[in-house]
Amino acid sequence: MEPSPEAKTMPPPSDIGSNPTESLWQDTTLEEAQGKVSFHIAVPTYTPKGYSLDIVRTYQDADGEYRSVFMEYVNEEGRIIQLNQRMLHDDSSLEMTTVDTDSGVIKDIRIHDDVGVMITYNNDFIHVEWLTADNIKFTLFGLLPEKEIMLMAESLQ
Repeated sequence: MEPSPEAKTMPPPSDIGSNPTESLWQDTTLEEAQGKVSFHIAVPTYTPKGYSLDIVRTYQDADGEYRSVFMEYVNEEGRIIQLNQRMLHDDSSLEMTTVDTDSGVIKDIRIHDDVGVMITYNNDFIHVEWLTADNIKFTLFGLLPEKEIMLMAESLQ
């Protein structure tokens, strides 16, 4: 396609796909991810029996910085535990999680010295979220007993 003579900007490069966010998520190794982000990626020393790290992804923000890491643990039956870590900064938009209070039980929790919330949905799916003093937002979720998900969250180092 030829650029329009009335256009005020140059056309995008031809190597950009139809979905510009496709290239923002990158599958990587844990070591490569640590080299991209400017915070320490916490890794659990405890995972429920049979689960192992399967996927690590980094996410590049619009300013080119990497502030998000997504980790997925899988067991032999294909069940998944997801762990997300995102560094929040002063100029970023407010982070908000919306929960339908009829869909589960909400409980305040503590992970070490940090305050968080646990949502246990009616199908036993558990979602745990907390913010650390150094502005790292953690989200951990899966179809696990409460004790198991809390042990995993508390083992992050």
